[in-house]
Amino acid sequence: MIKKALKMGTACILAALTLSSCYIPDKFKSELILSKEGKYHITFEGDVIYLFILKDYKDGKITKENEQDKIKNIYKDLVRDPAICPVIRDEQGKPKKDPKTDAWIRDNAACERNLTNLGQGRFRIKYDLEGFIFDGDLITLFRRDAKLLLMKSNDDGTIGIGGNSLRPADASQLVASGINMKGEFRITTDSKEVLRHNATEVYDLKGTRVYLWKIDGPLSPPPQFIMKRVPLDLGPDEKVVKPK
Repeated sequence: MIKKALKMGTACILAALTLSSCYIPDKFKSELILSKEGKYHITFEGDVIYLFILKDYKDGKITKENEQDKIKNIYKDLVRDPAICPVIRDEQGKPKKDPKTDAWIRDNAACERNLTNLGQGRFRIKYDLEGFIFDGDLITLFRRDAKLLLMKSNDDGTIGIGGNSLRPADASQLVASGINMKGEFRITTDSKEVLRHNATEVYDLKGTRVYLWKIDGPLSPPPQFIMKRVPLDLGPDEKVVKPK
């Protein structure tokens, strides 16, 4: 299992030379709630498609004998993300580990709710991640070797957000393959210092501002967003501790 996971991770890194992710989203709604200080909550609900298996289907490399193994490998890759398949924690909030394998103990019921195999490399996913982005942090929607969205805390005091981008030739190939890559992404923030964005729509909602991107296909421009971070207003004995 470890060797297969490493092979898949290596393949994703190689894919990043031409594509920014091994996975492409489709039929999705995703939201990032981001405070002006850096507290965040990312959710995603929709489909993701593993790109490499599409080429294998096209080239006739997927057979009845090997199809299930290939799908299982994709499933194993996705459930490594604790925002999809959460880790069970003890009363102190520390992740529990299997004493025999030293692997995290997962909430299998949540895994089944959050990840559904739809066939031919397409999975329905529910994703939920929240935390605080510290100086120099890099946060991704899915893991760094399979990112759909990247959020970075920069040295100049800004937080930058960028969506997965495709080369025009790759995007055209996806269109030709019948992959729609349609969905909506929004950022909801109380920040008054948004420096740059390319949102499709912007509107106010209950003391916050919502930036909405409507993704109509692989050729749609990826979301881009930069805002100025505001320092946390902490008391003399208060501090935010970065998780280990």
